[in-house]
Amino acid sequence: IFCTEDIELAVVTDLRGKLHASVRPEDILISPEPLHSSARNSFGGIITHFVDRGSTFHLKFGEIGKIHFLSY
Repeated sequence: IFCTEDIELAVVTDLRGKLHASVRPEDILISPEPLHSSARNSFGGIITHFVDRGSTFHLKFGEIGKIHFLSY
């Protein structure tokens, strides 16, 4: 488990101590409604910025706790 003051992420690692976490863009699912799935990490949020860049999107999400989420 990767823990901050505000969230917990289920992760697979033997590393310990002060670390950073990232999620690969292809592993992110975005839905207008809560998803019922076997995914171990799920967060609710509001998209605050959206840019269509052709084959990709740039998304910025509102704060979840003190964590800022940004997806390219």
